Amino acid sequence: MGKATIAVLGSGVAGAAITQELARRGHQVISLYRRPYEGSSFTNQKWQHSGLLYPNERVARSAWDAYQKMDPLLKRFIINRWARARFLALEEKTLVERKRWWHEWNVKSWGIDWRCLESSEYEEIGVVGSTNTVGGLETPDCIIDFPELVAHLRNAAKAEGAQVIEGANVQRLIVDKTNARIVGLEYETGEGFHEIDCDQCIVAMGAWSVTLLQKSGVVLPPIVRKKCIVLAYEGELVPCITVCLDVRKKNGETGDATLVPFKGRTLAAGTGWERTSHPDEQNMNDVDVEYLVDELVQCFPRLRDWKSTPHICIKTERDTEGRAPDVSRRIYGKADLGVERLTLVLPGKASFMFELAKDVAQRF
Repeated sequence: MGKATIAVLGSGVAGAAITQELARRGHQVISLYRRPYEGSSFTNQKWQHSGLLYPNERVARSAWDAYQKMDPLLKRFIINRWARARFLALEEKTLVERKRWWHEWNVKSWGIDWRCLESSEYEEIGVVGSTNTVGGLETPDCIIDFPELVAHLRNAAKAEGAQVIEGANVQRLIVDKTNARIVGLEYETGEGFHEIDCDQCIVAMGAWSVTLLQKSGVVLPPIVRKKCIVLAYEGELVPCITVCLDVRKKNGETGDATLVPFKGRTLAAGTGWERTSHPDEQNMNDVDVEYLVDELVQCFPRLRDWKSTPHICIKTERDTEGRAPDVSRRIYGKADLGVERLTLVLPGKASFMFELAKDVAQRF
């Protein structure tokens, strides 16, 4: 049986950042994760938001604050040739509304430099060609190479003295029910089952966090798992993050559809998230894929004939019971989980990882 002062379960953007930060501060840390590449850290759109995508001033300001205070390490993984984003609209009223919000929020005083696009910048875009848009806006968003960043953080944690166990499938937390506290964990590798004693356990397993807590008999806070479809197109079809703000969704509501170029491919997603009960769900409904394609071609007609590979991205966030999604970072402790020595973390947005890591490290 091994021994660790702090065990960090999961090593996506949140777990890797937390492990590295704790090790840097001198803690004895062991990190366990299933595979080298897994979870939403590697299936998301690699997008560092400036905040202006969001139709809510509080959320927009929170995202912009994180953008401005971006950790120097995170900046190292910005792909500069894809800096800035273009927000496009199918209807003039969408542009009027966005500009009104941004003027009312006085985002220029925040330090956000945005501008209206020239017609040559939205009527024809990159490989996708002609669009159905009536205008557009440019904002200072950027693309982060999250896979490379996570690999760097894992290596940095090792260099700081953290023990890292790859290919560890954590089965359950070991709970001392008499004292209502975590005393260890059990995990499986190709060599069989193993146990580790730990003084503190941090769960940063994304969609698998819910399953682990349930199997361990730990009380769940109000969180929910959601899945969405991300389409991967071969080739960089657009010159930067390109969003159509007002496509019509299958339920009749208006949402956005996004194309993000990344390392020789283009990742496409809409705003359609659905609840899921399985953390590794890979069942893709052909109808749902077609709905996403329908959203995209409203703005980019040529995409109808473009072949893509669908992927499922699953995330875990605070359950807002049907209200707007909660993209803020969350840290749950004894008051929420009912046991001591256990911390559950949700990064909210992947780009909040360093703020989350510092918040967690300050607790120990």
